[in-house]
Amino acid sequence: MKDRDKTKEYLMGELVSMRQQLARLEKAVAERRTAEEGLRKSEEKFRSFMESAPDHIVQLDRVGTILYANKTYEGIRMDKLIGTSIYSWMPEKYRSKIRSALLKVFETAGPLTVEYPVRSLKGEVMWYLGHMGPIKVNDQVDSVIFISRDITGRRQMETDLYVSEDRYRMSTRAAKTGVWDWDMSTNKFYIDPLVKEFLGYREEEIQNDQDAWAAHMHPDDRVSAMEATQACIEGKMPEYMFEHRMAHKDGSVRWILTRGTVIRDLKGDPIRMIGTATDITERKQTEKALIRSEEKYRKLYDNAPDMYHTLDRDGIITDCNRTWEIMLGYKKEEIIGRPFADFLTDGSKKLFRKIFPKSVKEANLLNVEREFVRKDGSVLPVILNITIESDENGELVRTGAITRDITNLKKAERQLSDAYQKLKATQEQLIQAGKMAAMGQLAAGISHELNQPLTGIKGFAQAALMDIGNGDPLKKDLEKIVEQADRM
Repeated sequence: MKDRDKTKEYLMGELVSMRQQLARLEKAVAERRTAEEGLRKSEEKFRSFMESAPDHIVQLDRVGTILYANKTYEGIRMDKLIGTSIYSWMPEKYRSKIRSALLKVFETAGPLTVEYPVRSLKGEVMWYLGHMGPIKVNDQVDSVIFISRDITGRRQMETDLYVSEDRYRMSTRAAKTGVWDWDMSTNKFYIDPLVKEFLGYREEEIQNDQDAWAAHMHPDDRVSAMEATQACIEGKMPEYMFEHRMAHKDGSVRWILTRGTVIRDLKGDPIRMIGTATDITERKQTEKALIRSEEKYRKLYDNAPDMYHTLDRDGIITDCNRTWEIMLGYKKEEIIGRPFADFLTDGSKKLFRKIFPKSVKEANLLNVEREFVRKDGSVLPVILNITIESDENGELVRTGAITRDITNLKKAERQLSDAYQKLKATQEQLIQAGKMAAMGQLAAGISHELNQPLTGIKGFAQAALMDIGNGDPLKKDLEKIVEQADRM
């Protein structure tokens, strides 16, 4: 009986122990189920986060095989990505860069950031900013999570900005123009490095400071520059524009055209002044050379032996040389602005009004004889060579003329005509006489009688030849006069 009781007691103890173990097991199972449910929820939450993340997320092993991908990469499905090498999706020249970064994360267990391109199925290259981080198992790097954000738009903006800035740099360099900026609230002053380069300096050699900049300005221009700046700030000038000299590092002088405008706040108070500085040294040198050239040709023009003048389309004198003043006895201010016809005899006026401007439009006119009236009332015979200038429509703009005094030529012509008339009269007398002896005596007398006027004619002709050029159409006639006079 005792043995049975002991057995019963033993069995009851085992039963209690088994129940306790079962309770512990049930508790462990329940806890595991709870843990698994929590893990499942955590995984679902993590996966939901991964799938809804705006960035591309992949898991990579040491050789770059894609173990996981959260979404498509520019049209590439996840099932096409997983199991492939990440290097196969990017241009070859960038593969070593990503490979080095991946191995470094495995070796250092530290994060890395890298920019890289991916080629889409369409062949387009998309740029990404990637962040690599280690995934550890048992305190060892098991794989790497690679989170990438599409920065194609940003890269394009950067490229566009670089192109724009490069274009700006090239255009400003070509135009020899730089910018400057004066913040009046902080008194900060910025000078474009290109402007400093105009003066032969590196950027760090001239401080971004008004006083430093003014120190390089020509002493004679500083006060005027400051006065112009102040006038612009006070609103007395709509914009700042000032040409001044600056000292180059090599000691030479550079001319700078500075432009600027004042920016004001809502109250109208000046808060900033910004503008440009342009190197105009070459322009100034060209202007100076042009002035010297104009002075040179003006001297030649004014001191020429012939008269020069220009007329507008209405026949008004717009310019004349000093020879005009000398030949006609007028001062230049008495000539400019008056009708050309005012200086002609009545006969020449009629001829001038007949051909001007209709006939003048058609062609240049050469060897046109006219008569001027001097201020003292005397007549000046001249010959004109007239050139025309027309616009793109063929309309007359102005005429220019070279006018030569032919007083001596006219005297020679009159004397030659008088001699010819005397010779003709003598010839008629010889015919009337009908005697050869008398003709011989008469010829000797005629020769003596004609010798004196012919000498004068020859002299006038020779003087006229000295005044005209080789291409003058009167040259042959004058040479013939001299030749015939020698024969007599």
